[in-house]
Amino acid sequence: MNNWVQTFILYFIACFIAAIIFIVDVNVSLGIAIGAMYSMVILYSWLLPGKSTSIYAALFCSILTLVAIKFSKNPDPENYAYAVNRVISIIVIWICATLVVIAKYSFRQLKDHQNLLEEKVEERTKELKISQSNIKLMTEEILDYAIILLDVNGYIKTWNKGAKRIKGYNSGEIIGKHFSLFYMDVDKEKKKVDDLLDVVRKEARVEDEGWRVNKQGITFWARDSITAIHDKYGEITGFTKITRDLTERKKSEDQRLAYLNKLEKKNEELEQFAYIASHDLQEPLRTISNFVGLFNKKYVAQLDDDANKYFRFILEASDRMSNLIKGLLDYSRIGKQHKLNLLDLNEIINNVLSDLELKITENKVEINVDDLPKINASASEIHSLFQNLITNAIKFQKKDTVPKINISVEKKDRFWLFSVEDNGIGIEEQYHKRVFIIFQRLHGRAEYSGTGIGLSYCKKIVELHGGQIWI
Repeated sequence: MNNWVQTFILYFIACFIAAIIFIVDVNVSLGIAIGAMYSMVILYSWLLPGKSTSIYAALFCSILTLVAIKFSKNPDPENYAYAVNRVISIIVIWICATLVVIAKYSFRQLKDHQNLLEEKVEERTKELKISQSNIKLMTEEILDYAIILLDVNGYIKTWNKGAKRIKGYNSGEIIGKHFSLFYMDVDKEKKKVDDLLDVVRKEARVEDEGWRVNKQGITFWARDSITAIHDKYGEITGFTKITRDLTERKKSEDQRLAYLNKLEKKNEELEQFAYIASHDLQEPLRTISNFVGLFNKKYVAQLDDDANKYFRFILEASDRMSNLIKGLLDYSRIGKQHKLNLLDLNEIINNVLSDLELKITENKVEINVDDLPKINASASEIHSLFQNLITNAIKFQKKDTVPKINISVEKKDRFWLFSVEDNGIGIEEQYHKRVFIIFQRLHGRAEYSGTGIGLSYCKKIVELHGGQIWI
């Protein structure tokens, strides 16, 4: 049937229903709201083509309702019920029309969305087929990974070029055989393969590293990843197994570990040497200092000024040597008791300032400290770190200037950035790295005392805590 014939029939039926209601409305008392029956025509208009047919039907029915007043039997002029009934009829007609328009619009939108969704589903289905084809081609061509598909019992179903390169078998030689073929005899005795499959059945995925054997009987270090494949009901239908040959990485790691162990032993030997040397050197130095002091005291009257000056130089040099050895001993001990705990740095700074109270008071130092965070650190080492930095800031001050020290902190990603600032003499940029080298000094001892070990001490502490220090 042609579309225009079908449309004609639909419109004819709508007009026929409206005509019957009109005839009934004309022949029934005006006290009854027969016009409300036109709502059937409005509801029927759902079937009529076009966006506005329901509105046109509502207009047509409203006109028929009003025309029916003229042809109705004996209206009572003093009874206004007929007018109310006509108004009710028209309201019902337009409420139905509004609902039908809204419903048709919503249905049209729903259908448009459905069509769009079907188009997208069809498009995605095509893309998925292409993607599956590409993935299949890609996995077959990959050389760095052995990618194989296993059935539920662990028997091999597919074989790519990477599997051939790593394990040495052609697909015809290996498909249908159990993947335990690649494992060492000791692993087979321990039923490692069965254990791996049990884990992957429970947890859907398992990873394992170990020695494997290829077709030629050569062992290689492999990393296996086995993943369960499920159907739409959640049942396991097989497994994917991806293997990578990490033999070179394993060799490098073993070499690195061997080197680290060797380096650790060397460091222990150096620390022991530094400790023993610094400790044992103290004794002859004390002997020299004591005997020079006794000699000078006993024979001071018999010596001239030059001799006394020479003795004074020897004593000063002995003291400096003693301080250097002590500094070296302390430096070698950093990290010996490196135990991390959650520290409140406000308490640490308060303890440092309490230790340095006399020095701070004598030099009339003004110190400003921000509210500091809690960090995981070694309490004794962090105490020494801030004590050295504050002591340096007090020591290297300008003459006739009130020393001012500011300790601040800010968050930088996963680190805390601490700043210890002062208004002292400063350090030229060319010496910024040199000052952190042990025993390096930029000033003569007549100007500023010290051994030149303080900042190297600080650097070692900061680096032990995984940080950096700079000027």
